[in-house]
Amino acid sequence: MKPTRLELAKQLSLEAGKFAFSQFNEVHHVQYKDTLFNDPVTDVDRACEKIIVEGIQKYFPEDGIIGEEGGPYNANTKNYWVIDPLDGTQNFTHLLPLYCVSICYVEHTKAQIGVIYAPYFQELFVASRGNGATLNEKPIKVSEEIENFSRHFGTSALSLAWVACGRLSYYKAHELFPWDFAAGSLIVEEAGGEACTMENTPLTFFQPQSIFASNKRLKQKHFEGLK
Repeated sequence: MKPTRLELAKQLSLEAGKFAFSQFNEVHHVQYKDTLFNDPVTDVDRACEKIIVEGIQKYFPEDGIIGEEGGPYNANTKNYWVIDPLDGTQNFTHLLPLYCVSICYVEHTKAQIGVIYAPYFQELFVASRGNGATLNEKPIKVSEEIENFSRHFGTSALSLAWVACGRLSYYKAHELFPWDFAAGSLIVEEAGGEACTMENTPLTFFQPQSIFASNKRLKQKHFEGLK
């Protein structure tokens, strides 16, 4: 039976995440995508992306896919997936358990489905537009505090998920790729928060940009302070 896109996103995030977790303590072949050696990719990144891409292509071959490690898999820009098979690769290679799988489905420029799975913590964050956000199937809400509390953990997707469930009051970053924030931004919004660029403009999901995510009151406070 063909799954819905939401069911498939959850299934593939769990499958890829469980594989990554099984490889956590292994020795990995690491390459770098930049000359400053700040952007690593491992065999696990590629294997996880293969799991996700093949799953999408099996059930929704007409959908576009933008993956961190493989680039665009077809030219469909009306409905497409944005995936980060292993967000937090630097952490993963240094045996820090702060990493996750991030899967987003975009339709007509709007994120419709966002799923983030953190294997080490066995935490599955899920959102679909108009239906709220959950952590392990329990509803979550952003924090109500207006004090600035944020941390940078080397994984934007997981940081956004933690904004959505109230562990952080906000998260901001410059020059992220869509796979870093696509799923997390929807999860924040469906948890009652807001996500935008650092210029307070709507997010898009096909080019690098900045991001600011928080509850509504803290966002208002932040951008009023920039006037």
